[in-house]
Amino acid sequence: MANPSRLPALDAGATVLHALLDPDQGEFPEADLADPKRCPVSAYARMLVRSALDSDPGLLAAARAPSSITIIEVPSADLIDPVGEAWRAEVMASDAVPDCGDDTGAAVGPWLEFRRESGARPSKLDTSRVAEALAAGKPVFAFSDAPNRVFPDDLLRAADRRLILQPLNGPSLVAALMLHHGAPITRIPDDGDARLVRPGDLLLARRPDADPDEHLRRALALASGRNAATGSAVLLEDLHGMDQAVRWGLDLREDLAAFAAGQIGWSEVDRGALLAGPTGTGKTTFARALAATCGVPLIIGSLAAWQASGTGHLGDMLKAMRTTFDEARRAAPCILFLDEVDGIGNRATFGREHRAYFVQVLNALLELLDGIQSREGVVVVAATNRLEAIDPALLRPGRLDRVIEIQLPDANALAGILRHHLGGDLAEVDTRWLAHAASGASGAHVERWVRGMRRRARKARRPPTAKDLEAEMTDGHLPVSTGVRHRICIHEGGHAVVIGRNRPGALASVSVPRSSNAQGPMGVVASRDSPLGLNGDRHVTRSVIVSAIAERLAGRVAEWLLLGDVSAGAGGRESSDLAEATWIATAAVASFGLGMPGNHAPLWRGLPTIEEVPSLLAADPGLVDQVARLMAEGHAEAASVLEDNQAALERIASLLLERSTLSGSEVEALLAGPEGNAP
Repeated sequence: MANPSRLPALDAGATVLHALLDPDQGEFPEADLADPKRCPVSAYARMLVRSALDSDPGLLAAARAPSSITIIEVPSADLIDPVGEAWRAEVMASDAVPDCGDDTGAAVGPWLEFRRESGARPSKLDTSRVAEALAAGKPVFAFSDAPNRVFPDDLLRAADRRLILQPLNGPSLVAALMLHHGAPITRIPDDGDARLVRPGDLLLARRPDADPDEHLRRALALASGRNAATGSAVLLEDLHGMDQAVRWGLDLREDLAAFAAGQIGWSEVDRGALLAGPTGTGKTTFARALAATCGVPLIIGSLAAWQASGTGHLGDMLKAMRTTFDEARRAAPCILFLDEVDGIGNRATFGREHRAYFVQVLNALLELLDGIQSREGVVVVAATNRLEAIDPALLRPGRLDRVIEIQLPDANALAGILRHHLGGDLAEVDTRWLAHAASGASGAHVERWVRGMRRRARKARRPPTAKDLEAEMTDGHLPVSTGVRHRICIHEGGHAVVIGRNRPGALASVSVPRSSNAQGPMGVVASRDSPLGLNGDRHVTRSVIVSAIAERLAGRVAEWLLLGDVSAGAGGRESSDLAEATWIATAAVASFGLGMPGNHAPLWRGLPTIEEVPSLLAADPGLVDQVARLMAEGHAEAASVLEDNQAALERIASLLLERSTLSGSEVEALLAGPEGNAP
């Protein structure tokens, strides 16, 4: 912490500027950093304090009152020292040297002052030191970007006043630059754009020969370039295949508008949501469209970006995480998008080697989500490809308490996605037949195909054609023989029948493409909700576990029932049917005590990841026995359901062979008819 007895001190933003200067060319004069006419960050801090004084007529007298304690929360760590200096000039109107709380010995200044960054360890202030200052009639000031985290509870409870300085709005930012330049500015930016400007932006945007308008333009450009653009043409209404997410987003737009108008409180707005779904289903696209539709900034953070900051040390990582949340608070109202949040992991599955690191990362994220530092106006939207890897604590009320599943798009959604990306190209082409041919693809695949189509057309110096698009869609794919494709249709039809019978309304679609990439799935069954919640759902029973296993083994069982033999298509990778079924059974036994019924004593061994299952089974024959029993029960249930609905299964497989895709409602209609042997 900077010592006020040696002020003016370098603030964090100015340190950045010093690092950019060539030491051989001389340094920016230290004395200039306390002068708003020479340092724009000092001007910014002055306007922060003046705005607070203007909005609260009683603040000046209260802050100067003898034996008073005032806590001042600043928008970011790089403003702690500048605000401290602005407070000294604007509130105390004094050049006197305050007593710095970090020094030892008797109090020597006219007031006692503490400054702490959020990344610092919680301080243990000497109570007698504070009491001595109060007894002498001296006011006490404490500056921080996270007072609740770094100052002791006793000081916070004893405070007479808590002041939260908000980022400058448009007029105040203009006033700060006018104070710095001593010249007028011809435009006032929107409040949302102004609140995104950081002190460092003001430093890096300054040019010796630039007027204040140019300084403002450069600062706004730096801020908007750092934050994810929300001026995209994609809005929620443009998205296809994610109806649940779009409905939630449109409701959020109304709530944020009502909150901004003062019609509802922040407690009435959904403050967090988790988007769960396979790679390429458009979770990031949804976040961008959500921000654009709501008309608010989008701030993006991720575990990878936080770990890449600094040295990757835990302290640097946590500081980067807090910086992202600080940025979102400054930009509020806004959407804060946290990508790949499953990378933090689940405490139940942390290994010994890195457990201490990731426990602290998870705890820090929980603290930021809980809003110990207010995050009013910040809606946190996180994304994961693996819902089972999310720690249950992240899903508790007030955090990411709304889980929205996004599945691969069905044929109708794919047709809409194709038309959106095609824009004015191929206007005469009906995209529905192309969408059926692309069953099992994601929105990311569609975007790549359209990009490749246009590239082919540019090389040929002609407009794009449907053949260009078809060529991109089949690039790297091989046609599947009729015999193999018939088996795949039976396999996927088996999954669809068991889902349709066990969970009516859950099946979204079943697709079998006419061509296949060796690295991708040869068939896709999409369901609208999760068959079970192995991530803290206490209502999961043993019968639910068995049914979930049955859904995954149903394809293999259908092959046996109709063809008298099975293929290796259900096994292989960690994403295969057999792997997922085995993981569900292993987790049920090892973590939830749902193995053999009766008098068998259950044990808790932690919630394993799917990658850990083989080693767990290899080390414990008893566990293998219980897992095998559950797998056998799931196999028997799948066989029973498919035998009872064999006629419908055959019809579904035949239609898939002919049409490639069936909707969930079409499958359920077949199950409900005579062919389904429905009761």
